[in-house]
Amino acid sequence: MKVIKEMKKLLILSALFFPLNIFGEWVIQTSDIDRTLNDVCFVDTLHGWIAGGGTILRTTNGGKNWEKISVEQKYATVFTTIEFVDTLEGWVGGYQCFEAWEGGDFYYPCSVPILLHTVDGGNTWQNKQKWQSKEITNYYTMPISFDEKRIYDMCIVNSTCGFYMLNWRYNDSAFFHQWIELNSLNGIHYWEKAGVYRGIAICFLDSLRGWLFMFDEFHCLCLFYTEEGIENLSVIYEFSIPVDKRNGDMDFVDNSNGWIVADTNIVYHTADGGTTWVEQASGVTSNLCTIDFLDSLNGWAAGTNGVIIRTRDGGNNWMNEMIAPTSSTIRSLCVIDTSNVWAVGDDGVILCSNPNFGTEEVTPNFDENLLKIQPNPCFSSTDIKYRVPQKSGVKLRIYNL
Repeated sequence: MKVIKEMKKLLILSALFFPLNIFGEWVIQTSDIDRTLNDVCFVDTLHGWIAGGGTILRTTNGGKNWEKISVEQKYATVFTTIEFVDTLEGWVGGYQCFEAWEGGDFYYPCSVPILLHTVDGGNTWQNKQKWQSKEITNYYTMPISFDEKRIYDMCIVNSTCGFYMLNWRYNDSAFFHQWIELNSLNGIHYWEKAGVYRGIAICFLDSLRGWLFMFDEFHCLCLFYTEEGIENLSVIYEFSIPVDKRNGDMDFVDNSNGWIVADTNIVYHTADGGTTWVEQASGVTSNLCTIDFLDSLNGWAAGTNGVIIRTRDGGNNWMNEMIAPTSSTIRSLCVIDTSNVWAVGDDGVILCSNPNFGTEEVTPNFDENLLKIQPNPCFSSTDIKYRVPQKSGVKLRIYNL
């Protein structure tokens, strides 16, 4: 009898400690964008930005409303990554597309990187990328070797330290060439890797320590690491995944604990900074494209078919979250705290884990009569019935003492 009473106490205390509105299903936020959204960034529960296509979206009320930020664009623009350090200062990167004349009637598709900086929350933007500093006025004189050069990922450590990664490729009559470039935001530090390579993600803890995640010419996953700045990046691990993967992500929460997803249904975890890795079963069959951790225990991953999974123990156990109301691929996650997570992806989808974003969170007065356990004490089975004051998401936790 004592055990049953204690269990009942825990059930009631759980409902008090976790307000009912925290555990709602993932819900879609409204926007009129139907293109792929590539990245999402929040600095608190109210202020957030989304980048995708040639669009930047901003909210100052936790997603109740999204506004399009106007950015001057002379050519077709795709924003791939966005990072803010506070409510005012931020960066957005991507590329601009156009056609260069090769001869006759043939026009060759080209792109140049674009990097913009704001200090007023996105009201105005300043161009920071050297390739865009010169006006492209004559397509006929554009060098064909600059086929595609695109900013793919960015990591902002603080207002004075950050890095961005470019993928650069072109074709000539003899060979297909591809480079990876890393640059610091201040323009002082630079690193490149020539060959047939494609960078996927970067993650830096400070100006010296960081990781680069990429594919090599054999379509294997390679991890680079440095403790002495980006000029000293070197390979510390190679993943044997002999398939042509195009998506992936990486996140480190400290100098030891990191996770990688690589367009498969497996999560990879390291506890020694990337020297060794173990596979973590995700429990889903969908390919995972993005991952974000709050700390060494709490993390989320997402990918194709709208799948979103969560762990509370560093990835030893992953759970499929309540099915997201979309089948679109999720491209980016942003974890603010254990209750507030954002996700964006294909078809302009915007999801949040807490449908009451931007509102004052109120814990309802819990009435013990709302919870019925019969029989009590229980033996081989029992019925648990509950009521809530209004329609809302509920998570009922039962602890075995």
